Amino acid sequence: MDTLVITEAFIKPFKFWYNGQTTTGMRFRNELFGEVLIAPVDDRDRFFQQLDRLTLNDAGIVVTASKYRYIAWVNLTAPKAPYLMGQSALPDEPMLQAA
Repeated sequence: MDTLVITEAFIKPFKFWYNGQTTTGMRFRNELFGEVLIAPVDDRDRFFQQLDRLTLNDAGIVVTASKYRYIAWVNLTAPKAPYLMGQSALPDEPMLQAA
């Protein structure tokens, strides 16, 4: 399944408490998502490669794009959400910027 990429202007961001800290979430199509990965537009290829490795093409991931950055979001009801929200780095490869 292909990852849905939408314009960042179409989302409704909010803050919520997760795992002992405040994190960013968003609402899109009446679903709630948590921020997983952020990258500047210059790192587009690396961002999507890393996203593929994290998700293994599972459903539940949405990417927002703006003029300056990409953000990967996981649906908070997805089975992998707790794992992805707690992900700080891939083995042998640092994250671009963990959310």
